[in-house]
Amino acid sequence: MGIPSPLKRQEAEESMGAQGEADTEQAEREEMQEEQTEPEEAQDGQAEERGTGLRVGVEPPVLDLEGLETGTDDLDADENQEQAIAAEKNELRMETVGEDYFADALFIGDSRTVGMEQCGLLPDATYYAKTGIGIGEILETAIIYENGTMLTIPQALQLHDFGKVYIMIGINDMVQGGVDWFLEKYQEILDVVQETQPGAIIYIQGNIPMSYSHQETGTSDGALTNANLRNRNEASRTLADDNTIFYLDIQDIYADSYGNLNTIYTNDGLHVKMEKYDMWVTYLKQHARVWSEESSS
Repeated sequence: MGIPSPLKRQEAEESMGAQGEADTEQAEREEMQEEQTEPEEAQDGQAEERGTGLRVGVEPPVLDLEGLETGTDDLDADENQEQAIAAEKNELRMETVGEDYFADALFIGDSRTVGMEQCGLLPDATYYAKTGIGIGEILETAIIYENGTMLTIPQALQLHDFGKVYIMIGINDMVQGGVDWFLEKYQEILDVVQETQPGAIIYIQGNIPMSYSHQETGTSDGALTNANLRNRNEASRTLADDNTIFYLDIQDIYADSYGNLNTIYTNDGLHVKMEKYDMWVTYLKQHARVWSEESSS
């Protein structure tokens, strides 16, 4: 065989070069296909690790629902939650009200509450009050005359339904016990009211102070002083839950800058002048609680 000519040798080299380029391109395409296939396989593997067990093009298994529980516990929980949300929407809001708000109101107390009844500004309200009565005896003493019979407050409460109950008590028997005793007796009143009037809004009214000159000079916890009275007011404030029991700062209405009953509002240093009860009534009207459903209707 002879030596190929330069032209044929060039053609052979060009042919080999073209074949090499073709082989290189083929190898690159195969490598790209492998790179695209690997992520898909990895994703399938991750899906199986997550417990899905699902692949493209494969139908999921049909679950046999026969015999399975219906999940009533979950349904009951959801229903209870919806009821709780609905109840929260109907909340007590503070609003200014008119005289008709007190048509189903009951006032419990001593001579200051007797004065509220006598002033005639809330004639449709009911009053369970007695001059000189103290917190230690108010539940036990028959002070209500009804149908020819004298009744105690617990007995009378069982016969009637009230929408609101206002309480102011405790100044007349401070000497009987300290703050703890006072708090215990007040809680007893609240328990009776809540038991007999479960739907009532309860207002704890801070006791109105005395004038400076009306105070006793003693410093004991049972001494008749405004300092001791303030301690009892603050104790009763802790009984308010701001849900259905609310505290009203009645003690501030008539007080001077020192916390004593201002002499311009009293004749005897202990009781409010009859013509000044309108300040008390105005405060009550401006600090009334109304169910949100009622206020929107």
